[in-house]
Amino acid sequence: MAVLRSICYNKTKSGVLMDGNFVRSRKNKLTSWILVISCAALTCMFLLEKDKIESSELIPLLVIIALGVIGAALSIGMNAGAYFHIRENKIKARYGLFGRIDCSMDEIEYALPRNNELIIGMKDGKHHTITEISNSYELSSAIRRQIFTLETETPDVLAAQLNENETSFNKRMIWMALGGGAVFIGYAFIVSFLTGGRELSEFTNADWDMFIPMGIGGVLTAIIYNCALIRRAKRMTLIDNIIYCLHGAVIATEPLSCGNAESVYTDENYEKRIIVCSFPNDKGVYYCVQTFDDYFQLETTYTSRIYANKDELPEDVFSKLIDITSNIQKSGE
Repeated sequence: MAVLRSICYNKTKSGVLMDGNFVRSRKNKLTSWILVISCAALTCMFLLEKDKIESSELIPLLVIIALGVIGAALSIGMNAGAYFHIRENKIKARYGLFGRIDCSMDEIEYALPRNNELIIGMKDGKHHTITEISNSYELSSAIRRQIFTLETETPDVLAAQLNENETSFNKRMIWMALGGGAVFIGYAFIVSFLTGGRELSEFTNADWDMFIPMGIGGVLTAIIYNCALIRRAKRMTLIDNIIYCLHGAVIATEPLSCGNAESVYTDENYEKRIIVCSFPNDKGVYYCVQTFDDYFQLETTYTSRIYANKDELPEDVFSKLIDITSNIQKSGE
């Protein structure tokens, strides 16, 4: 395993290295309240029209509305009492409605950050998606530092996996967009055609007999479409993790191009590779910073000035990096 040069996170008296910061976005709050108010308004409307609707027809509609209100209430209560603690070699968290994490770092396969979202994959195949967490990138970095091992798969294998998954993903997205749009447009057209385009207040008993089954079918279609979106999110997670591993594989195998390489470093996110180079018969050193281009190739983007010796290298540059020199030497043997 690569040697960690340092981990610069503050440790509190309780042993917590880093906390998650849960913040409910205004957009999600607004969406939840709009849903609650809409369901309440629909309930009032149907109650006012109940004299014109048979009881057998009213009950299914009220059930649908009640489920919508419950869903909105659950959405408002999402992440109530949530917390996320990274301790030494352990994570303890509560998130969502029933999500719990209490595991050691050895049980974690990967950590992926997104905007206000953190995904943690476990070695047993399970994964946790924590939403509305504003410092997901910092938490992911902290986890990755503690589980860091340099990627051992070859770039060619990972590039092939990435291409296969991206191709399949793009095809599914096209079919989902076309299929979902066609279904919902079809539902709206059929309902409008069968009811003669009348308003709800003008519905006849025959109209309600057609509208209720179509409405239930629409809800089921929305549920199926939501399940497809969940599968899409899982495929995106797989693609993101392959890209992360591909960066690591390139860092481990790409030839060192900066003169007489003495030490090699990277960061826990595989965003760059830093090579410290020396001169023959001289203690002077300098370093090169390599980052990735759009084709997953490393390119040198910065070359430092010459320092008198290695001890004079800037601490702010190297304090949070991971020394992978021994791993690079082994991979080149």
